[in-house]
Amino acid sequence: MSRSKETFRLEVADRLHSASIHLLRHAAKQDVLAGTGPARLSALSVLVFGGPMALGQLAAAEQVKAPTMSRIVAGLKRSGLAKIEADQEDARRIRVTATSKGKRLLQQARARRIQLLAKTFSDLRGPEMDTLLKAAELMEGALKQAAKKNNNNEDEVANRAVSIRAVSIKVHGHGRNFPVFCSDLILGSGT
Repeated sequence: MSRSKETFRLEVADRLHSASIHLLRHAAKQDVLAGTGPARLSALSVLVFGGPMALGQLAAAEQVKAPTMSRIVAGLKRSGLAKIEADQEDARRIRVTATSKGKRLLQQARARRIQLLAKTFSDLRGPEMDTLLKAAELMEGALKQAAKKNNNNEDEVANRAVSIRAVSIKVHGHGRNFPVFCSDLILGSGT
């Protein structure tokens, strides 16, 4: 008995969903070294990779309510990781921007995650790494297509914030570059 294309697509989606969650949880073990909580790291990641944005946009990207994001942003500001400025277009709104310190902290956290993932993949052979690379390309393409289908401006901010970025790094012993799925969000919303 053969399975339908839709059944197969659902099976693949289920496996990718599970593997992605486990992969990110594994990588998140490095986040304790950043010295700040996962909600703050996630919001900071949106600011670093998505650029400055209004508090409401940041809340939408993180899929939380504005009061929750206000508390997270207040903590980022107290830690010197983000700054708050009046919005130039609407004085009633604020814009949140990652500081240089925030960008450094996030880049360091991201680098630790990537190194852990590279170590995790270090026993894979060349053809297996090529398969991961192709899978990364296919997933990125599918995500871009899904983002194009959304015309709602708020969805675009959220999609931009949670898009998966592939990072090429050199794997020891293989001499090849491969992508590491490292959501630019530090768990908590999507990456």
